[in-house]
Amino acid sequence: MVASRDIIAADQASVDLVNAQEGIVGTLLESGFGKGEDKFRALNKVDWSAQLIHGEKLGLGTLEYDLIEVH
Repeated sequence: MVASRDIIAADQASVDLVNAQEGIVGTLLESGFGKGEDKFRALNKVDWSAQLIHGEKLGLGTLEYDLIEVH
């Protein structure tokens, strides 16, 4: 779960966390989608980052974040 008062940072952190994971066996991401690969772009063939960049330009938040793990 990602929580933030900054919606752009929360979305960017979520994408980064998903892309940092290995693909899951039995899904469309099981082969060829290793750690660090852009899974959203590969599956949907869209530039998802454009909306986050635009949101940052509109002043909705920032792409920069500090990830703090809570246990």
